[in-house]
Amino acid sequence: MQVKEESMRKLTLLFVCLLLIATFVPKINAETTKTTPDEMKFYINVGAITYTSFDTFWWQIGAMVDLPLGNNLFITPEVMFSGWRFDFEELSLYPGATINLKFGEKSNEFFVGSGLLIYLVLAPSDVDTNFALKIHGGYIGNNIKLTLFYTHLLKDISWFLPDYFGANIGFAL
Repeated sequence: MQVKEESMRKLTLLFVCLLLIATFVPKINAETTKTTPDEMKFYINVGAITYTSFDTFWWQIGAMVDLPLGNNLFITPEVMFSGWRFDFEELSLYPGATINLKFGEKSNEFFVGSGLLIYLVLAPSDVDTNFALKIHGGYIGNNIKLTLFYTHLLKDISWFLPDYFGANIGFAL
């Protein structure tokens, strides 16, 4: 139980640090840079997700929209649909949103972010709905977005379910 509490402290500290960076860096950069803000981008994503043990992989397909909040900050509402194999006996839906900080040259940028997802199990129907903390980072090119992410399911405030790792590639429309 002590290990899980320590993990919670580390994740909370990381989330607070990302929020502080996201709050102050755009203000500093806005004073020194006179560029126009980015425009909204819509992505279709494909990818995979696995437990931390890497013994089982699920496929993912979904969509996300990058909504700029300035030169370096953007919010990303997203929805991902995942399943195991293609027999459709295990299906999940992950709607949610993240707040992200990007850095680098335009059309050749890196980003980090964090947010919340809702883990909705479509099949089998006897599994409960959970919230999940998502921490991710990646690369944004002209028409492509590569993302690596870590998802931590929250059941109650006091204890946690297994962690997941994943990767996806988004194609801008």
